[in-house]
Amino acid sequence: MFKCKECGKEFEDWHALGGHMRTHTAGQERTVVPADEEQRKERLSQALGKLSELSPQEAWQIVVSWIMDVHRQLQMKDETIQSYRLRLRDSEAKIEAVQNELKKLQQTVEEGRKIV
Repeated sequence: MFKCKECGKEFEDWHALGGHMRTHTAGQERTVVPADEEQRKERLSQALGKLSELSPQEAWQIVVSWIMDVHRQLQMKDETIQSYRLRLRDSEAKIEAVQNELKKLQQTVEEGRKIV
């Protein structure tokens, strides 16, 4: 038998208990993923502490959600790094162009000195 920790109702299989647990959360808002890293860690810690109280499906959803959050963060970091690399290449190309112009100007000045 599987017993609901909220109301004490008993079920013959964990699937039924998992379905029943939704009745305790009906009408409640889903928790929004906090933007702050400390809040995210706290949310994960709380979720991990409650895993034993959840049905396997609910526990799996939490784990998958966390993995997806981590994946999104890494993807955003990769995109940011790529963006900075592109800006760096553009800046380096501009610096090289300015340096080439300065060399040409310097050569012109040196040639003018030779003539005078």
